[in-house]
Amino acid sequence: GASNNLIVAFAYARDDYIYEVVSHHDKSKVGTHIVVNKPAEARKIVMSLDHYNRSNDDGVDIEEYLINIKAGDIDSYPIYSQMRQRFPLPARI
Repeated sequence: GASNNLIVAFAYARDDYIYEVVSHHDKSKVGTHIVVNKPAEARKIVMSLDHYNRSNDDGVDIEEYLINIKAGDIDSYPIYSQMRQRFPLPARI
């Protein structure tokens, strides 16, 4: 059945402004771009676990067993091998 668990996430958006250099005393700078990132106010987003997992595209799904983790209760945490199986380390370059 559908999960009743909720996911609380914070979205940190930003506005990106890209400017092209059209005049500069150093002629090699003309035609280059300057990017200015202006952070927007963080937004709190609340959604069901089912909705999050359906909507995260190629992102990692949140498993039901992770919801049962209790902060400070080490016995409620998945063991390392379970986590590595679900979230493999990237290959070395």
